Amino acid sequence: MNGDYTLRMRNGVGIVTSAMLDNLGVCHGFTTRYGGLSAPPIDTLNLGFNRPEPREIITENYKRLCAAYGLDFSKLVLVSYVHGNNVIEVTEKDCGRGIDEKLPPLPDCDGIVTNSPDVVLFTLHADCSAFFVYDIKNKAVGLSHAGWRGTIGRIGAKLIEKMHECYGTEPSDVYAVISPCICGHCYEVDKSIGEQFITEFGDSSMILPHDDESKVHLDIRRAAELAFLQAGVPMSHIGHIPCCTYEREELFYSYRRDGRGRTGAMGGFIRL
Repeated sequence: MNGDYTLRMRNGVGIVTSAMLDNLGVCHGFTTRYGGLSAPPIDTLNLGFNRPEPREIITENYKRLCAAYGLDFSKLVLVSYVHGNNVIEVTEKDCGRGIDEKLPPLPDCDGIVTNSPDVVLFTLHADCSAFFVYDIKNKAVGLSHAGWRGTIGRIGAKLIEKMHECYGTEPSDVYAVISPCICGHCYEVDKSIGEQFITEFGDSSMILPHDDESKVHLDIRRAAELAFLQAGVPMSHIGHIPCCTYEREELFYSYRRDGRGRTGAMGGFIRL
């Protein structure tokens, strides 16, 4: 497991990146709160269009991010996330979908894949993980939003399956990185959900004890790692950006910490 990461600041806009993907030359990042125009309590780089602020401010936040990190705003494609595990392929014809209100959003999906260098895959998060996937042999990338439903639905494996279908990707050629997310010590769920994870993955290492016997703490990062391992990705090809969105209030938004209407959304992006 590679847990090295870098906090980068350009033009006041902050992102974190995985050392593993950086070393492979993959353009990617997970945004922080730094560098936008959004007002408190969702200051400042909110990227969620369903937050209570004018759309033009959110659009400007995207443009500031793109300008800082060399992304073409017109090439962004945003998942139409529904906390599921559906993955679709996107191409140049999909550029702008989910960002440009003049274009129809993508069909319901939490994961997208492409082999086009003219497409920037984009997802949104406020405690849930982003999974960054890179096929080093066939030069293709995938990106997903993954809450507990997507994780137990093995959306990481679904990304690889879709890339195999579209580009011939094999798990042994995949590098996968798990973004900042809420950590196991902070993520409280009903005991029944924890039991579902143990049943699905045949492993209890992602379940941490809780003072309330009806609840557990769920290490969603460990569950995601298990899913990639069980899909055939070598352990040496799995990386983490091991920041807790709940604990790092100065860096990240957190739905669990701040609640509905008081938290913005971070973005994950990857491009060939």
